[in-house]
Amino acid sequence: MHPGDPLSDGDFWVGPAAAPDKYRLVEQVGKGGEGEVWRAVLPLSAAGRTTVAIKIMPARPGDEAEWEQTDRLLSTLHHPGLVRVTDVFTGPGQHRAGLADASTRSGYVVMDFVEGLTLREWYNEHPDTRISDRIRKLRNVAGALDEMHSGRATNVPVAHGDVKPANIVVREDGGTVLVDLGLARLTDATGASGRSAPYAAPEMRVPGAMATPSADWYAFAATTAQVLLGARLPMTPEGWLDERLLAERLHRDPLTARRPALIQHIQDTLASPPQARTGSLALWLDAALDTLSQKTLTEGGTPTPSYPPAPSPAGAGPFDDGRELGTTQPDPGPEPSPPGPRRADEAATRVGRDQADVFSLSTPASAARPRRGRPVWAVPAAIGAAVLLLVGVTLGVVEFGGRSGSTADAAGPARGPVPSIAAPVPFHPLGKPLVGHTDRVEGVAYSPDGRTLASGGDDGTVHLWDVSRPGAPRDLGRVTGHTAAVDAVAFSRDGRTLASSGEDHTVRLWDVSQPSSARFLTALTADTGPVWALAFSPDRRTLATGSEDHTVRLWDVSNPAAPTELGGPLTEPNQVWSVTFSHDGHILATGNHDGHVRFYDVTNWQNPVMLSSPLAHTKPVLSAVFAPNGHILASASTDHLVRLWDVSNPAAPIPLGNPLILPNEAWTVTFTPDGRTLAVGGADNAVRLWNVQDPTQPTPIGSPLVGHSNTVTGVAFSPDGRTLASSSWDYSVRLWQAR
Repeated sequence: MHPGDPLSDGDFWVGPAAAPDKYRLVEQVGKGGEGEVWRAVLPLSAAGRTTVAIKIMPARPGDEAEWEQTDRLLSTLHHPGLVRVTDVFTGPGQHRAGLADASTRSGYVVMDFVEGLTLREWYNEHPDTRISDRIRKLRNVAGALDEMHSGRATNVPVAHGDVKPANIVVREDGGTVLVDLGLARLTDATGASGRSAPYAAPEMRVPGAMATPSADWYAFAATTAQVLLGARLPMTPEGWLDERLLAERLHRDPLTARRPALIQHIQDTLASPPQARTGSLALWLDAALDTLSQKTLTEGGTPTPSYPPAPSPAGAGPFDDGRELGTTQPDPGPEPSPPGPRRADEAATRVGRDQADVFSLSTPASAARPRRGRPVWAVPAAIGAAVLLLVGVTLGVVEFGGRSGSTADAAGPARGPVPSIAAPVPFHPLGKPLVGHTDRVEGVAYSPDGRTLASGGDDGTVHLWDVSRPGAPRDLGRVTGHTAAVDAVAFSRDGRTLASSGEDHTVRLWDVSQPSSARFLTALTADTGPVWALAFSPDRRTLATGSEDHTVRLWDVSNPAAPTELGGPLTEPNQVWSVTFSHDGHILATGNHDGHVRFYDVTNWQNPVMLSSPLAHTKPVLSAVFAPNGHILASASTDHLVRLWDVSNPAAPIPLGNPLILPNEAWTVTFTPDGRTLAVGGADNAVRLWNVQDPTQPTPIGSPLVGHSNTVTGVAFSPDGRTLASSSWDYSVRLWQAR
């Protein structure tokens, strides 16, 4: 079945005692020692229908209070690299609609259903990925683990307990999410299950061992090694990671053979005692990237140890995640992908089989398997440093490159993966300037399909351009309605709605399903000053605005003809020049007149929480934007600087390298869809491009793009990254094309 199938009374349902028919189970996508994972739908959600993942586990009567505490605990864990828990409860077991049996009892953890490919599948499909990009792919996960280990949200550190490529999902937008969350319990609880053998640290290889952050470190280092090799990890006859053979393979593999410092970095972590595996995994990953800048063997680096050729294990194949401990037969290789396009339901079924392989830490036959006790939630003073363990959920995923449920309209065209240019390249002018505005042009935006370009100007109009043929753009006409300058324009993620804002203190929404005949929908009039900035969230339902009146407002625009404000405005100490969402929509960043960039957790739209407010610049921040991978943020300021930030942990952004220095004020900044190129426009009348594949050392690409005769106020890349649009106070919009 598929979530779109009609509801049937013959289906199985689950829910709390007060609403036992709350969730309809659709398909089992995982099964392990701790329980089952199901794809399910919430038919009565505010969005109409919501697809979720539900972990189902045994529960005992009287556990309700503990499960309620679980709900409070898990709901505090928020990070772009971590799956979101939305509900935790106990209730009757699986049942037909209206036939709940109160005498049965199960525990349920409900999470977002993350769409994408597992990391192992993603690298199988992208075998030519550069070594630095392979490492960077883990950044979001490293940040998520750092957040869990810090205990900031939960008051005690939290261990994940099952870090491995199969528990990391690469979404369609390229971001990575750690999806293996479930029941939380203290480390002194009985039993140990849910960890996979090749990733288990030495201290985890004894009966009754419980996961710790240091064990997560070991698993993360092993995962990094597997990501680099693109093949399953070598194991000892007992089923553990064979660290010696792993070192041999890393030294022989063409991708890593010339990187002895990187190999040593991984080996040192795997060989370290538990007490030495501490600190920040994000910094550990940055250190791994730093080794890539060290001399290679051909440049006089450390010689590679001489290893005799080792036979490949039987059935060796890319990204096999291990086997259940206690078995000795080799794992089968991954199931080959069928030829041609893969249907979402076929992908989900296949991934479900992969995820059903939740390997348990088993004890020798002579030892009794410890029985799982009921959850313990009190944290006695004697164990104030106790570590909570999150175990056992593995989510079903669907194909990468297909239509995402959160970023594409169900009735719209299918959107494939973003094409990328092999390496950042210079751009050159494309045709004549687009002239239609009668005053300064303040901003520009592409529609998601790349066929339409919008520009807003001080003449109070929005212009729409047909750029389906970039070399021959066509003016589709003006959109009028504002009574003063238009300062910002933005398309919704489905391309059907255009938002414009300006100095008449309003935000106006337009139906642009037919760009040549745009239709006014409504105006948002809550602001008391000019509205400088706009951004749609990836979920297509939320619009953020930033204003001179020192506020940021969030709007529910799921029905763009009747939007509603979400909660009260976020009040800032000065006017807000820029707003931008992270790739998953969980984080909102603002650029401010006081030189700060502020980060908000907007997972709960009704109650956003400010995470940090780093002083980014000494003058106003006119533009801030997330890179597509969600790990990097760029900020541009009138202090002539552009800064890059590692925002893997938005609660503690880290400056990357030295700022980019411009000859004049920096007004606008954006990334290419593949995140490799940064474009900056400013008061020097030029657009400058930087290669930011290594964000700690950006390098200029070609010469500045000159052609405008006044300040460049906006820059935007087409969805395929091959065309750049720029707006200027010279009353024009220009197009530039990759060489």
